[in-house]
Amino acid sequence: METDGYRSLGPKTFWAFVIKNSGAASIFLLITIAVIIAKKYAGNLDFITPYVYIFNDIIFLGFVGVFVAELTAFLVSWLQYSRFKFKLDIDSFKITRGVLTAQDIAIPYRRIEAVDIKEPLWFQLLGVSRITIETTSDIGLHNDDKKDSDDEVLPAIDRRLALEIQEELTKRANTQKMSVQNG
Repeated sequence: METDGYRSLGPKTFWAFVIKNSGAASIFLLITIAVIIAKKYAGNLDFITPYVYIFNDIIFLGFVGVFVAELTAFLVSWLQYSRFKFKLDIDSFKITRGVLTAQDIAIPYRRIEAVDIKEPLWFQLLGVSRITIETTSDIGLHNDDKKDSDDEVLPAIDRRLALEIQEELTKRANTQKMSVQNG
């Protein structure tokens, strides 16, 4: 799905966004499981028996909370995923992202110092990677004492696509640096 040369992060990336945004659902699920366990073991106590209905209400509300939180995480993830695009342009690597506030980032190839791929364990299980781009300011290109590095990140992207981007960005960065130094 390309528009104006922009590409999406890949289908596996959507699930990485969902997992990242599912924190509230996990908390509701843990509380619900704890109440189910408490009900099972406390149900035989005489002083708790009249209040067992409260456990049932809490369990029901816990599952409703899990459903609502997971649905919210799913919708937020879809919005983040669908609004996060990138493009290898002629002179820069462009990223557009943001749900409530759109953000357009352009990283000139000549500023790229390193392109790293990081894969935490859960990323490896999903088949996605994180790309970190170390950049330097234009002043830093001429004077190493004033080097200022930033990290621009593609938070999650299909592993195959990450390797392609790393190779292409490294190649374009080296080519553009050589032309700037010779020009």
